[in-house]
Amino acid sequence: MFNAHLRLAIGFCVAGSLLLALPVQAQKTKAQLNTEVGTTFPDQTSGQITPSGVRTFQNDVINSIMPTAPVGNNNFASFDGTTGLLKDSGISASSQFVANANIIPGAANTFKGSLNGSATSDIALTACTLTYQITKWVAGTGWQCGLNPVLPSRAVAATLNLAAFQGITTQGYYTAGDGGGATYYLRNSSVLAYNITRVGACANGTWPGVKFNGGSGTGVIATVVCSGGVATSITLAGIGSQGNGYAVGNVLTASCVNIGSCATAPQITVISVGNGTLVDAFTATFSTANVGAGCTNGTYYGVQPTGGVGDRLLGIAVITGGTLSSFTQTTPGGGYKIGDQLTLGSIPGCTTAPVIQVATNTATLASFTDGGGNAVQYNPSDVINVKQFGAIADLVTGTDPDATDNGPALRAALQYANIGSRSADTPGGWSGGTVLVPQGSYLVCNGAVVYNQTTLTGVGFGSSSIKQCNSDTAGQNFITLGDPQSRLGNFENKIRDMTLFGGFGSGSAYMVYSNNSQSGDSLVHVAILGVSRGCVKYEIGYGGQSEFGIHSSWCVPNPTYFTSGGPSLDLSGNFGFVIDGQTHISGASAGGAGVRFGDGGTNFVNGLHCEGSVTNCISINGAGASPPMTTIIGALGPATNLINIETGTPANFTTVINARPSGAPCTVYNQGTATCVKTGNQLGLATY
Repeated sequence: MFNAHLRLAIGFCVAGSLLLALPVQAQKTKAQLNTEVGTTFPDQTSGQITPSGVRTFQNDVINSIMPTAPVGNNNFASFDGTTGLLKDSGISASSQFVANANIIPGAANTFKGSLNGSATSDIALTACTLTYQITKWVAGTGWQCGLNPVLPSRAVAATLNLAAFQGITTQGYYTAGDGGGATYYLRNSSVLAYNITRVGACANGTWPGVKFNGGSGTGVIATVVCSGGVATSITLAGIGSQGNGYAVGNVLTASCVNIGSCATAPQITVISVGNGTLVDAFTATFSTANVGAGCTNGTYYGVQPTGGVGDRLLGIAVITGGTLSSFTQTTPGGGYKIGDQLTLGSIPGCTTAPVIQVATNTATLASFTDGGGNAVQYNPSDVINVKQFGAIADLVTGTDPDATDNGPALRAALQYANIGSRSADTPGGWSGGTVLVPQGSYLVCNGAVVYNQTTLTGVGFGSSSIKQCNSDTAGQNFITLGDPQSRLGNFENKIRDMTLFGGFGSGSAYMVYSNNSQSGDSLVHVAILGVSRGCVKYEIGYGGQSEFGIHSSWCVPNPTYFTSGGPSLDLSGNFGFVIDGQTHISGASAGGAGVRFGDGGTNFVNGLHCEGSVTNCISINGAGASPPMTTIIGALGPATNLINIETGTPANFTTVINARPSGAPCTVYNQGTATCVKTGNQLGLATY
């Protein structure tokens, strides 16, 4: 007995240990279990007889715990409340699935929540943009997109229908030149056509800048002409005057503030809405709608046409035989629509003013039309970034043939900054802005103009570099401050915090040129590596006496390529030129000066350092009718002559306060007498 009991206990222990050691097996399907039962427990097979009752029981167990068919994809499996058996329960009546980025629409696709932290409302996920957003139900309107979308790039935005939004934002520069990091607003509901539905009662005259209020939108501004005590014409005029957000049937009422007197305000009714003209669609070509009559023959510069829905167009009009023979734009206008008729009202003598018509505009580089045909206007919140016009900083070397020509992008950004407001320079108006060249090196062909009240800036001295194309002609100036053909004074045009690198090959032009810019800080922290060009040339001085300032900047031309004999800084034009902040000149044209002051103006130099191949650090020419008066403080450098007074410069027109030749044989040289009138350090005040 003892042995039998012992054997039984040992048997249980061994059996238990064997059961624990069995490997874990994967879950099996119903078909696999039935196959396994049929193989392991064959029914009525010789030597392996399974009782029929056991066989039935096995099949009942398998069929009871598993549905007769597999559960469908995304369906629920549950136990039947009546039979207690597992079954395919399909899709829950209170749930929907998202498939292929499309949400199944319907009233059930909602949940309760709060968008403002207090009020609870129905909320839904809707496909308002490329990704899904939380949106709110507005009674009588439907599901409203609660947020303006942030999209990866302008290229992606241009493929979508953005009609549901007031504005969008694009993300950073994932692909060079993709226009990322910009903000935009929709211009898809501007006023395109309207009828005068009430002529009102108004004082006779032409009344510009009249605001129209009412309707679902804002921004309509027109010129109202009153004759016989009523409004005889109402014409949308000025940048953005088409407004936005309007609907057909909106009734808009004139504000009488800008009408001389207005007993009853005129009204218009909107009959057509659609895409307003994009501001950066710049004027390109024109036709003549009316040649005019009785005009005084001549060539007229700086002509600014009036009318149309754009702004800032300037050009040259040629009058022959009392009529208009040609109009050539010099400053492109922005925001005009094709077909706008513009009057050249400033030409003298005309009994009938000439009228030109906008024929074509340039393609936009920042704004775009989206996949739904909606106009989407570029709208920077601060600075205007050249990358948002397609610029790419991909220049590797000075002769890189694969680099992108960023001339179109830079010119478009500067033109956009120039557009300003409908009232131009009148009180309450605005114009100009800051154009940013981010860190990197950019190739630019055919130069660019920095227009009125516009600053072209980089992010640091040497961090932002603009390289002139080697293919530019020898006479091509690189950056021009102010429209040079306008013959008008241009104010506060500036360049700062960047490097300008010239093209290779002999040249006679300059990296920075102007004949009309007026600013006390025209160049600040600018490194000009001119190579085949001089650094700065200023001449004529259209607009009258003013000031032009160069501060804390470098000027380094290369005499091997810059062979015209001109000075590195060639400054004349009856202006007051200021050079200070330890500005540095290294190198000049063969035989040329570091800086040369020409006729006119009162010049001030404080902290100028010349070295390299400079013959005369400062040369002063007073041979003309208006000799310059020049004050020099703290000049130094190892030139041949630190200060050169050219033949014709009047005596006692040059004041020197402290100068150190630092190796220059002559401190002050008088070219008229061919003598060095001062050697060594100049300490204290002296006039020459």
